[in-house]
Amino acid sequence: MTEAEPARNLEKYIGYTFCNPTILEEALTRRAHLNENPTPNEMCMNPLATLGDAVLDTISVYRLYEKGIRTVKELTECKISEVRRERTHSFADQHKLGKYVHWGKGVSPPKIG
Repeated sequence: MTEAEPARNLEKYIGYTFCNPTILEEALTRRAHLNENPTPNEMCMNPLATLGDAVLDTISVYRLYEKGIRTVKELTECKISEVRRERTHSFADQHKLGKYVHWGKGVSPPKIG
């Protein structure tokens, strides 16, 4: 399998072609993989994971607000419940998203449950 093949397969799976395939490759590449397979740009998912977390938080709070949850305390508590790691990992497991990631030797998708 070529380096770019997981990204192309993911695009087919989700039915969306990314305008900038380099960003998708970056989003699918773990630091452990780069340590074993250095590249000139050395880009991995870490910065994008931070951005993704912020986007997920924003969408979650927006949807909660639309449902009528208005206090800061309730929004915060519900958002934490919505975006907890177990839930996002479960979603990734359910859709077998880990097979698209460049993990690196000895590193594999997290196991839930």
